[in-house]
Amino acid sequence: MDTTIIKKKILRFFLILAVAMLLLAAAAGVFFHNPRTKLFMSTVWFSAFTINSPEYIAHQVDLMDLCQNYINDDTRLKGTLLLNHVKDVGFSMHIDMDEKRSFTQKKMAGKASLSVLSIPIGDSYFYGEDEMAYFVAPDLKDLSYAFDTEMNLFFKAPELTSDLSAEWFKAHMDDFRTLTAEIGIEETGDVIDDGGLLGQSKGYRVTIPKGSGGFLWELLGMEAPDHDIVVIMYLSPIGQTRRIYADLTEQMRDKTITNADVTIDGENLSTVIMNIGLVDDEKVVLTAVRNGQYSFTNYVNTDAYYSDTKDVYRATGFLTWNDIANGADLKANDYIIYKNDEVMAEAYFEGALTKEKIQRDVFSDTPVDLHSIDIIEWHELKRDMDSFIKDVEKEVKERM
Repeated sequence: MDTTIIKKKILRFFLILAVAMLLLAAAAGVFFHNPRTKLFMSTVWFSAFTINSPEYIAHQVDLMDLCQNYINDDTRLKGTLLLNHVKDVGFSMHIDMDEKRSFTQKKMAGKASLSVLSIPIGDSYFYGEDEMAYFVAPDLKDLSYAFDTEMNLFFKAPELTSDLSAEWFKAHMDDFRTLTAEIGIEETGDVIDDGGLLGQSKGYRVTIPKGSGGFLWELLGMEAPDHDIVVIMYLSPIGQTRRIYADLTEQMRDKTITNADVTIDGENLSTVIMNIGLVDDEKVVLTAVRNGQYSFTNYVNTDAYYSDTKDVYRATGFLTWNDIANGADLKANDYIIYKNDEVMAEAYFEGALTKEKIQRDVFSDTPVDLHSIDIIEWHELKRDMDSFIKDVEKEVKERM
């Protein structure tokens, strides 16, 4: 065959291929440019890749078990807390802890036994009931406090009817298609620029109308809300979810909490940040980051309390959770406690959180009548807490 004809056929093939690739790229550009398409693809991406990533915040965490058998049931926490380099003390403190929490009774009770250099110093007790909190220290000058937290100490977590797995997403993919057609979605104008594969992730205001997404509320084991649900989602050009933001103020506002929001962040949604605004312009910020280098459940935690005195109290460290027969082994390593930028102590904890049905009244062994303790205001408690800590330090030094 004439080589010229062969060359023309080869050239024509590559021209057709080039045109086809251009058309395909253009079609893909239009396809992924559509916000609804990107939103639906985010569901596909999450179910296929994100939940399988060791960096995902809930990787290998049984959320249904966590909600139903830990938060919404009875548990017992036993362990040992070690405090090193305590400011102005000069020696380590060893605290044995035993705490029972009954969700059914709406009560919890704990005992903490303090010792220094194997010398017993004394026992203290803490209790909770509904919104009330109590602290009793008969061995430390018979100190006792009671105060109204003005918040529910036994909030109910969603009663999940299924674990959030790839199988669940596959079974409900048609439901997601229907929901995607019903939602409202608009660009916020905000972007996250990661460069590389993710590129710029655009922010979208996503509104689930009242009456839509029934399968989601079924998953959560709760009644469908009687109002629209709004979240902010940042989606990459290929539909990967980069960030989710939700305002929880309406769900959490009470006499103490003024506002609240939660952000799930990261390429594989590895970080959770929760902001809780309190009265008197105070604030609590809770942060957990999953480290994907480890196969076991682990988090780098940073918790911060911003007081009305402008002081900031922070605790940061490494928390691990390993499932055992009837619960989980817990370890907290290298926790550093700060007041502003000053180190106040280093803390280590090792113990177990177990599922335990509590038949007896949780308050049956209390050393005092809790309801006879004078109730003090939160502001007064904060003022007294500094003097209480100093009293404990003085008592420890005297016994040493």
